[in-house]
Amino acid sequence: MILIAKISSGITGEDGPDFEDGELPPSYEKAMEPYVKKGSKAGPQICKNLSLMLRATLIPENLSYQDKVFSTSDEVEAYEVKVTGFHFDGDSNLPEISAEAKFKVNIKGSVSHQILQKLEADGETLADAINFYWEFDDNPLEDWDGSLTNNSGIEASVLF
Repeated sequence: MILIAKISSGITGEDGPDFEDGELPPSYEKAMEPYVKKGSKAGPQICKNLSLMLRATLIPENLSYQDKVFSTSDEVEAYEVKVTGFHFDGDSNLPEISAEAKFKVNIKGSVSHQILQKLEADGETLADAINFYWEFDDNPLEDWDGSLTNNSGIEASVLF
């Protein structure tokens, strides 16, 4: 099964400190150079650059019904993450982003779309198991949490 997750207006959460001026990871600053030089005309290139630093994980144990749906409780990394839009709101040195992630997930043989809908009607959605986060190889802050916990929504859909 392929699980597609989308996040809207994702911003770095309040759990860790934000980057101050002068301490942004060099890889991020390099990725944003086209924006500094060309502004919004560089949008597609910036989305491509930011996609290289954005990750997404499916965490089945975040769902109470995970044992009824998934074949494993192991975390699954997205095989593709793509930033589809970004903008700066002035509150952070990192932009708000919209993105999409694709996961290959093993499910139990008897799971159907109707079962997923029933489980979600009970108050949980597959989106509750998705975590989008920034990962910079050259991050100068040890205790920084790059999770995009503040967002206007994460949705998840299944392709059987």
